[in-house]
Amino acid sequence: MVSNSPKEIRRYASIDVGTNTVLMVIADVTDGGIIVPIREEQQLPRLGKEVDANRIISRDSVNRVLKTLLEYKRIAESLHVSEIFACGTSALRDALNRKDVVKTIKNETGIAVEVISGDTEAKFTYSGALSAFPFVPQNTGVLDIGGGSTELVIGSNESMTVRHSIDIGAVRVTERYFNSLPPSRHTLVEAEKYIRDTIANKIDTNEFERLIGVAGTITTLAAIDLNIPHFSAELIEGHIISREKIESIYGEYSHYSLDDMRRIPQIVSGREDILFAGIAILKTFLTMMNRETIMVSTRGLRYGQIISKITI
Repeated sequence: MVSNSPKEIRRYASIDVGTNTVLMVIADVTDGGIIVPIREEQQLPRLGKEVDANRIISRDSVNRVLKTLLEYKRIAESLHVSEIFACGTSALRDALNRKDVVKTIKNETGIAVEVISGDTEAKFTYSGALSAFPFVPQNTGVLDIGGGSTELVIGSNESMTVRHSIDIGAVRVTERYFNSLPPSRHTLVEAEKYIRDTIANKIDTNEFERLIGVAGTITTLAAIDLNIPHFSAELIEGHIISREKIESIYGEYSHYSLDDMRRIPQIVSGREDILFAGIAILKTFLTMMNRETIMVSTRGLRYGQIISKITI
């Protein structure tokens, strides 16, 4: 006899505390492991401001994140989640005071933030990004340009064969080279050399059939390419952007001031000063890997964190 009883559904809130953004997805998970997003939240409190230079997270940065997390907790509780979990990435890994920051967050919000390694970040990002697609070919690469670090994972639906975590990100590169926009020609050359050398020292393969990109740089570029004024997961998911288009945007934006960037409707407040650095990383990576296109996924680490919890 076939049972018609409904599948058990669990509801989780998964939070990604990044260098620039704090992201949350609230999702239902069936006993078959299907993840159904209910609500997405994004704020940009920039926890990692000046961490690259000082190795310390400031109290002001902590306060901005606390405000975000308290709001997220309120939303999660109003939607009756069974569990809230959170992880911290590059900024918290690099900060000498990370233990104090994590303790403060726990004491003030009740949310325990797990500081994960670069390898774990890459693993979560990979599985999360691929969860949007029913089938992924062998040797698929997933690229995540974050605020403090960039992750590349190569594999398939079944396994990950190569993982890299690279200490370049949109906030880190901005603070080193692009504090003033538009940058000088000399600064552009220096920044591109730094990005290129850092990638070359870490990645020794370009053997992947398909490349998928996640996080704010690539999703913003997708919205710009599609000429849609606001983020739309339905329209952006699976969109393919050419390297030629990315290079064109990079060339155009290299002449833009910060006010010019603010006037671009697809760039959310809090990303206008770091997007150019993210594009520089992406452009350089595609050139070095000899890739003509990149596919966009709106998912990533926060989805992978859910997958890790339900497969334990």
